[in-house]
Amino acid sequence: MAVFGADPFGTELEHALKGKKLGSHPFAALHFATLDELGECQILFVPEKEEPSLAKILERGKGRPVLLIGETAAAAEAGAGIALFFEKSKLQVAVNQHAVRASGLELSSELLKLARLVGVRKEGGAK
Repeated sequence: MAVFGADPFGTELEHALKGKKLGSHPFAALHFATLDELGECQILFVPEKEEPSLAKILERGKGRPVLLIGETAAAAEAGAGIALFFEKSKLQVAVNQHAVRASGLELSSELLKLARLVGVRKEGGAK
């Protein structure tokens, strides 16, 4: 997992991922301060203050299986696959299925049951 720009997690991300593996592959916390530093990762968290760079991040990751996670519903509407944000003191999940599919990824049906779907066109062209 990687964080773009100013890291809001401090050392918490490293602690949470320490010793965790997917199969035989250990998780690692990566940090990319700028677009020039942006490298390979499977999950990229883009904090709210970095969301103005989202279009450039999307362009650089085009065609790669990277799950972009934003911190506002607007991030999902702008192309992040998932947004995690608070609304009325409750954690909300917004999913842009088009963005997830464009990355070649698939989300679990259990996650989709919890999520508000955004950026998906319905019949007649309305969002």
